[in-house]
Amino acid sequence: MMLHEQLRPTISDLSERFRPGSLDDFIAVQPVIACARNLMARGLGGRRILVTGKTSTGKTSLCRIMARSHADDIGIEEFDARDLTIQGLRDIEANWRYYGMGKPGRAFIANEAHRCRDDVLSRWLTTAEQIPSHVCWFWTTTVDGQEFMFDERMDAKPFMRRCTKIHLSDQGLFPKLVARLMLIASECGYALPEKKAALVVRESGNCLGEAIEWLESPAGMEYLAAALVA
Repeated sequence: MMLHEQLRPTISDLSERFRPGSLDDFIAVQPVIACARNLMARGLGGRRILVTGKTSTGKTSLCRIMARSHADDIGIEEFDARDLTIQGLRDIEANWRYYGMGKPGRAFIANEAHRCRDDVLSRWLTTAEQIPSHVCWFWTTTVDGQEFMFDERMDAKPFMRRCTKIHLSDQGLFPKLVARLMLIASECGYALPEKKAALVVRESGNCLGEAIEWLESPAGMEYLAAALVA
């Protein structure tokens, strides 16, 4: 068996293993961190938050971090927006009157808002006005998805008026992404050179998720195994 094949299980599922659990670990520009901290400090109850950004910029991670400041894990429901139905919304409305058993809050995270059915989005505009003070709702969408949803399918104004928008950009984050990739490799027992880490991050389009996937790819494993032997 090749050395890199023996090492493969060591760095499996890295994206989840190194998913940030707090704002201190979350990579974003300072205004985004400040905005999130401010919202959490003021309280998330009754809020509707739309998080936008490129793929793998940390949209869902940010929602989870914020949600956990408001509710215990058992009080957080996460789902793909395309699976949401009118009846599903009614069920949420019927059940959100219940409080959490630890932290009293409840949180709902609907990923990929641009995949949500038009009739469900329209119905949600009414739902949004009825969100109780112990409940918060998060939407995530990619930049391209947001443009598709609003430019071609529906008027954005009613939706946007009901949401606090947080946009995640990868601008200015290159050094932090390189450092994080090197740290992840180090945690797995590998010394990834800064130049190589920078190349991987650059080729992934500043997408940490794709850079991590390289670590788990055959090419990445071959490189790391060779470096370990050397």
